[in-house]
Amino acid sequence: MTYYVNAKAKTNGNGTKASPFKTINQAAQVARAGDEVLVAPGIYREQVLLF
Repeated sequence: MTYYVNAKAKTNGNGTKASPFKTINQAAQVARAGDEVLVAPGIYREQVLLF
């Protein structure tokens, strides 16, 4: 599965290309081993925690 992140996205995005997540952490919470997270250029003021 590929998830998309864009700092300029709406907060309620679902990680698709048409409706990306706003934060990297949102993608990190749903991504599993083998998934891909594509992060658009931008400023992300967050601490990313991977579990």
